[in-house]
Amino acid sequence: MTLVRTREEEFGEHQTRTLKFDIAPTGFLRTLWDKWHSIKNVNGRLPTAAELGGKTPLFFVDVTSENPFNYIMIRHPQGVCGNWEGQPLSQHPSKIHRQAIAKDWLYTKEGRAPALTEIDQTIMGVSRHYERLAVPIANSEGGISEIAYSFEFLSFPVINNPSISSSSSSPLFQARETPNS
Repeated sequence: MTLVRTREEEFGEHQTRTLKFDIAPTGFLRTLWDKWHSIKNVNGRLPTAAELGGKTPLFFVDVTSENPFNYIMIRHPQGVCGNWEGQPLSQHPSKIHRQAIAKDWLYTKEGRAPALTEIDQTIMGVSRHYERLAVPIANSEGGISEIAYSFEFLSFPVINNPSISSSSSSPLFQARETPNS
């Protein structure tokens, strides 16, 4: 078991990230982990997006750029930072969060391996503690042009920002303990 823990702070925001190598997640992220590994082990190649479909809600990032700050959010849950689908990572409003995401997704792309990261952070007036699993997915040529990811809250978010309503229909406020059907 290998853990890499980092702590970042800037302008009142802070986060502790723990990148977990060779550690399988628990909860519904385990479904994505097992499915990704099963396809890779049986077929000897990375799974495609279609093969990963199922009960775990998936979000996608276009990682065709060499620069991780130019990765484009294809499908991303609207939450703390608003809706940034179709936007490059460089436009994310939280500097410490976008830098951490860039590192995780670059690791996933270049390593051709999943990145399980535990994040305990306060950004944009919201404190949240969750795990995110990112997995590389193959395009038709066998290269990596997208990353699929999902997340699971380890505790319910605490909102200290009056502009964000906890009654939102955003996945940010939907605690998930079992796979969606």
